[in-house]
Amino acid sequence: MKIHLTILLFLLTLGSLSAQNSTSTSPKEEQLMDDDEIYILVDKAPEYPGGFSAFSKDFEAQFESPQLDASIRKLVFVVRYVVEKDGQVSTIDIVRDYGYDIEQSVKTAFEQLKTWQPGSNKGQPVRVLMTLPITVFPIIEESK
Repeated sequence: MKIHLTILLFLLTLGSLSAQNSTSTSPKEEQLMDDDEIYILVDKAPEYPGGFSAFSKDFEAQFESPQLDASIRKLVFVVRYVVEKDGQVSTIDIVRDYGYDIEQSVKTAFEQLKTWQPGSNKGQPVRVLMTLPITVFPIIEESK
C-alpha cells in the first residue's frame, strides 16, 4: 500500500493556523519581551525557503508514513513546532497521534528539512510557535 501525503493549509485561515502577524505592541508588552519567549503573534512570520509549496514537497519526500489500516481513507493530524531564532525547528508536537506512531515519522522528517527564515518582532529574530494540519491519504494499489 502506498501512502499519499497532502499538506493542507486554508489560505483564508493561514494566519490563524501558523504564526500570526501583529502590527503593533504596547510599551508594556515591549517591556515583557524575553529572549527565550515563544511568540504566537509576530511582525513577520517564519518562512520556509521556497515557500509553502517547497515545504510540502520537501516534507512529503522525507515523511515515511507508518503502516496504516487498510480501512483508513484519510488521517488528519496537527503538528505544533517552534521555529527558533536561527531558523531551526524544535519542540515538535503532534496534537493527536491516533496510535500509529506518526510523531516519530514527523520529527524525523522535520529534522531533515532546510533551515527556515526565522520570524521577527520589532526587527529582531524571535522564537515562533507554528501550527500545521497534515492529511495522509492511503492509496490502495490494485493487484495484477
